[in-house]
Amino acid sequence: MAGRILAAIVLLGLFGVPFFGQVAILLAFLVAGVVMLFWLFEALVRDLRRASRQGGFEVVDVVVGYSIAIAVVVLFLRYLVPRVLRALG
Repeated sequence: MAGRILAAIVLLGLFGVPFFGQVAILLAFLVAGVVMLFWLFEALVRDLRRASRQGGFEVVDVVVGYSIAIAVVVLFLRYLVPRVLRALG
């Protein structure tokens, strides 16, 4: 059901309905950010499993590297999405 609603909003935006065009752009930014976060967490778990078998500082390297990447995505969502909202309307 949610997928159909999202598709309807995007289609209304594509056909030039002003409000729905803005919502479609905002949803695109939000979906991109959420997909990036899920991908990063999935890769983090996979790499942590591999690093835990090797031991040593591999786990620390993985955690620090992915923490930086996740922080960048969160900052993307935190600062870019409100700017897009202000620019749109």
